[in-house]
Amino acid sequence: MSQTRLPDFVVIGAGKSGTTSLNEYLKEHPQIFMSTRKEPNFFAYEMAKEEDFDLTISKEFYRDSVLKLDDYLELFKGAKESQLLGGGQYLPKQ
Repeated sequence: MSQTRLPDFVVIGAGKSGTTSLNEYLKEHPQIFMSTRKEPNFFAYEMAKEEDFDLTISKEFYRDSVLKLDDYLELFKGAKESQLLGGGQYLPKQ
């Protein structure tokens, strides 16, 4: 059976704001499952297209992002039913 639950919470932060440490601490808790990818950027580019970005780094960031719901849900497929689901989101400069 494929994962169909959305995360219960999302950790959002800018670069160098401590989100990596927070993600690691949350992963250690037995009742929490953090997505298998720390920064899938699923919520960052909902309506964006690659041509919307001028900077080379932004384009690569966009290309590496999870853009489809099914792909995003796959990041939580190892979770137990009893665990809360958590995801991460980096806020890129555009």
